[in-house]
Amino acid sequence: MNDQMAAVHYESEHIAQYFHRQICGRLPSLCGKEYSVYRSERTGAWYATPARFLRVPAVADTAIDQTKASQELVAARAFLASLPVDKDCIILTIVPTVGTRRDAAAALAGALDRPFVSPELTGLYTFDGSHLEPQSAQRWAQAFFDAAGPRIRACVGGAGAPAALAAEQHTKIWSTLRGEKAERLTNVEFSTRVGGVVPATVHLYRLPVSIVEYVPQYRDYEYILVGDEILIVDPRTLRIVAVIAA
Repeated sequence: MNDQMAAVHYESEHIAQYFHRQICGRLPSLCGKEYSVYRSERTGAWYATPARFLRVPAVADTAIDQTKASQELVAARAFLASLPVDKDCIILTIVPTVGTRRDAAAALAGALDRPFVSPELTGLYTFDGSHLEPQSAQRWAQAFFDAAGPRIRACVGGAGAPAALAAEQHTKIWSTLRGEKAERLTNVEFSTRVGGVVPATVHLYRLPVSIVEYVPQYRDYEYILVGDEILIVDPRTLRIVAVIAA
């Protein structure tokens, strides 16, 4: 990420790959038995030249090289500091492969105080000892988006917030929900202001029918109790759209 010559290297490889594909596609005997992978400029799909691949299971490498980890932490902090995005919208992950450094990646995410999403699934295989085969890639990607989806949707934007509440509506909602059997949270580590994002691990509660009938703009919204406040949350984005104080 700090390679000043990266653009030059990319263009050089791009040109070389064009000629490689033209020659090796027609005369594979000239190019040996190694396979090549290409990506369609039109669709973005990946293709490989005909070859006999060795199907290898994706397994984790639990060892952590502390020296390497320290170096990666320094580089990661500098990189994250340069990103022009909301800190809450940064998710760290690692894709399974042969010798996946999952524990090291999780430790790095913890040191950076960033969420780490990398589903642990059994039965994943690489088609070449490195990249996941299509079926495994699809399974893992679906599990990843199931876990990270709420935060991603919150960051890329969702439906607009409902209209603001009148004072009497605040009173009605508070008097109704304070009698509900919802867990009251304290000392939370996320912003409880309008626009804040509730972590995906926090359980949301459906608004009672009586509230929805009284305040129809909150149909399909949910809530949580934090201290003496009721936070109305859009479950599609996990963003707080209203805060109702006692």
